[in-house]
Amino acid sequence: MLDNEVLDAQMNYQDPLFLSHSDNHAASLTPMLFDGSNFMIWSRNVKLALGAKNKKGFIEGKVPKPVVGHKDYNRWERNDYMVRCWIFRSMTNQVAGGLSLVQTSKPLWDELVERYSESNIPLLYQLKKDLGKLEQGEMSVGDYYCKLKKFWDEIYNIEAVPECRCGIVAKCTCSMYKKMLGMIETNRQTKKQKRVSSEMQELTESSAFHVHKEIKGFETGKKTEGVNQRRKIKKSKSDVTCDFCKKKGHDRSGCFEIYGYPKWYKGKRHAANVGKVEEEIDSPLDEEEYEA
Repeated sequence: MLDNEVLDAQMNYQDPLFLSHSDNHAASLTPMLFDGSNFMIWSRNVKLALGAKNKKGFIEGKVPKPVVGHKDYNRWERNDYMVRCWIFRSMTNQVAGGLSLVQTSKPLWDELVERYSESNIPLLYQLKKDLGKLEQGEMSVGDYYCKLKKFWDEIYNIEAVPECRCGIVAKCTCSMYKKMLGMIETNRQTKKQKRVSSEMQELTESSAFHVHKEIKGFETGKKTEGVNQRRKIKKSKSDVTCDFCKKKGHDRSGCFEIYGYPKWYKGKRHAANVGKVEEEIDSPLDEEEYEA
């Protein structure tokens, strides 16, 4: 009699449709509530808990729903209700509210995977990036191996969600990871090119400014030099006195009273040389040189 009871109990626990007295619809599968951002760790813990209760097959589709009228239909439906209650109790109200209309456990889990496994792509990138940077340093071999193993396990768990036997998911994930790396590298190159372009533009503008400044300085210097030269000429002329007419500003070779007044001369003409004005010859001095 006792052996039969033990055998029945063992058979019950092996039956995925078996519910014990301790199974409570208000219980949570994991103390960590799913908030939309921690799907990888949360989903792993949920699978562990459901596996321990022999209910994991409900979210994997391994315990299919019987047709209406089947002898196990009511038992299956009761178990499915229980599994959904556990899953809802293991997430925040905000996340659960958007999934409350899903009819059974398998579509509920598929919806969660479809919605939130995408968020693991940035996490996968970060894990692979951190793994690439990991060095032993002062760590012991044992500690170093533990860190490596942790990265490997987390990467494996991300790439294994959702479950895929044909390898297309792994390819897709790897492709997405490479794409992210490429985008980040492209952004780095773009920023670098913009920085170099900006520096070149600043250098060009600075060079142009200094060249312009030098040209302006050269032109100003030429003008100043010309003015100074004329001042020197004027000053040198003012120091000369003609020994014929006794006037300053010219010598005997440029004296109008000897050689005649040019047409442009507007000053007072000496009476003794009026006749010469009518027979004017070219003066060795032009008007500008005379006025200077």
